[in-house]
Amino acid sequence: MKIDKIFIINISTSNEIIKEKLTQLKIPYTAKYEIVKGIYGTKTDQAWKPYDNWKLDSENKWWNRSLLNGEVGCSLSHYKIWKRAHLEGWDCVLILEEDFIVKDSLENLKMPSKFDGFYLGRNKIEEDKKNYNEDFVVPGYSYNTHAYCLTKAGINKLLKYKFNKNIIPVDEFLSATFTKHPRRDVALLYKPTLNFLATKKDYIIQKSNTKTSMTENSTPIPKFKQGDFEILEYSNWENWKQKYINPIVNNGEYELVVDHLGDEVYEFPLFTKKFCDELIAMGEELDNWTYSRHKYYPTTDLLLEDIGMNVIYNKVLNEIVRPLCIYIWTLEGKGWDRVVSENFLVKYLPDAQSHLAVHHDHSHLSLVVKLNDEFDGGGTYFPKYNLLSNPERVGTATIHPGQITHRHGARPIHSGRRYITVSFIKQTSDI
Repeated sequence: MKIDKIFIINISTSNEIIKEKLTQLKIPYTAKYEIVKGIYGTKTDQAWKPYDNWKLDSENKWWNRSLLNGEVGCSLSHYKIWKRAHLEGWDCVLILEEDFIVKDSLENLKMPSKFDGFYLGRNKIEEDKKNYNEDFVVPGYSYNTHAYCLTKAGINKLLKYKFNKNIIPVDEFLSATFTKHPRRDVALLYKPTLNFLATKKDYIIQKSNTKTSMTENSTPIPKFKQGDFEILEYSNWENWKQKYINPIVNNGEYELVVDHLGDEVYEFPLFTKKFCDELIAMGEELDNWTYSRHKYYPTTDLLLEDIGMNVIYNKVLNEIVRPLCIYIWTLEGKGWDRVVSENFLVKYLPDAQSHLAVHHDHSHLSLVVKLNDEFDGGGTYFPKYNLLSNPERVGTATIHPGQITHRHGARPIHSGRRYITVSFIKQTSDI
C-alpha cells in the first residue's frame, strides 16, 4: 500500500518549515501533500456539539477537567481532513500535525494492506494486544494523533460515528474506534469498528509539550450554549436590542442621555439590567477567571469570547457605540467605518484584587460598563483631571480616550463584588 496524499494541519508554523520536514520522510514514490489551515479553538463554521459529560472525578488529569477550546479545534481539524479525504476519494492518506518531527524515514517501511489505519508515532498508554509482523503491532489504548494513516475504508468507518455530534479529544476518539475505551461512558458512546495497527518504533514524534502546546494552554469551552441563556439568542438583532439595549441610545437620542463628565470623559446608559445580570451569571458559571492575561496591569477577568458573547458584543460596539462616538468626537475617515475590540469581563473583590493601578490602555477608546451595584467604593479615576467616574445605575457605560491623555486606574472597593466589562476599541485603519 502507498500513501496517496499527505495532509498537514497547520495553525502557526511556517509552510517552508513544514515542507522541509516533509522531505525528511523520504517516501520512495511521489505523494501529493496539502498544508491545511487548522481550526483554532471553537472559531469554525462547522456544526459541532461537545460531549456534555466529558469532565468527571478521576485520577486521570485529562478526564477530570472540562473540554478545552484547543481540544475542540484540534478534533474538528482532524474531522475536516477526514471529510476532505473522503470527498477526494484517496485510498490511503497520511495525516500530520504541524509540530511533527521525523525520527526515521519511511523509505524502507512496508505499509500494511487490508487495514483501516495505523499510527506512525504515538504515546502508548495500555499494553499492545499482539504483534502483527516485524514492523507493526495491534495497539491498545493510545494517545496522540500527530502522525497516522487512514485507508478509504477507515475514513468511511470514522465518518459513520458522526464525531462532530459528540466531540471529545481526537486521540481519545481514535483509540475508542479500534479498542475498548477505558472510560465506560466513552466505550458506550463509541464502540470499536476499525482494524488498526501501529509501528513498533516511532517513525514520527511530536515536538510540543504541555507547557508550550496551544491546545493545552487554551481555555475550557463554556459550560453552556445557545438556549441555556436568553442573551445568547441573538439571531434576531431587533428583538435582542429591545431586551438588552437602552431604548434612548438605540434611537440615537444622544443629547438626552450622554453626560460629559469633563475632560473628554462621557457616560451614557447602554445595557438593560437584564443584560448585566445574565452576563455576570454566565461569567460565574464558566468560572474560568484569569489573573495575568495582561502583562503589565492584569485584572481578574475572562474574555467575552470564552462565554460566547464576543460576536454580539462587537455588534453592539459597531452599531450602537461607534455612531455615538462619531457624534461625540466628530470622528472622520474610513478607519471609523468599523471598529475592533478586545472585550472582557472584570471582577473586583476586596480580599483579592480590589483595585487597578494607574495606567494607559492600548486602545484608541476605552469603554467600561457597570454591571452591578452590590459593592462599596470603586470607580474609574483620572488623576490628571481629579475626575472619578462611578455611575449610579447598572448598564451605564463610561467612554474615554485610551492613550496618552487619559491615564486612569480603578479605585479600590471595600465590600461586595464589582463587575464591569471593558472594551479596548481600535479603529480599523490601525489594525
